[in-house]
Amino acid sequence: MYNKLSQLENRTFDGGDANPLIKIFNGHLKYEDDFHFVIKLDENNYLVSFFWHDKQMFEDCILFGDLVVFYMIYRTNKYGMICVLFVGMNHHSMNVIFCHGFFMNRKIRQFDWLFNTFLKWMDGKHLVNMTTDQAFSMTIAIKAVF
Repeated sequence: MYNKLSQLENRTFDGGDANPLIKIFNGHLKYEDDFHFVIKLDENNYLVSFFWHDKQMFEDCILFGDLVVFYMIYRTNKYGMICVLFVGMNHHSMNVIFCHGFFMNRKIRQFDWLFNTFLKWMDGKHLVNMTTDQAFSMTIAIKAVF
């Protein structure tokens, strides 16, 4: 499995689809209070990561962010990107999403960027508890950021 993932690490997000995505995100900025997104480009200006949240997600994280589950769905989309979710539970025992996004690989710098972006958006509020899988690169980034 790891050999296959390392072969896919050099995939890029098609520029033909990246521009409409950015247009959609910019549209949200016009009509939604506190919608935020970050796009990360590689050295060749290819889109390799994007991450977003809105006002409701931010408020849910502030209220219910004592326990955060960091969940990854592996390569189920057209580009083989990893879908990431920060999820919690509200006072009605319902799942709430705090932030979500996509990225290309499981390298330490990718998780570091992701967790720092999350921390920045949440006004520096550090997590009390975070549940994840046991990816080595993720563990290093969690220790460095949180």
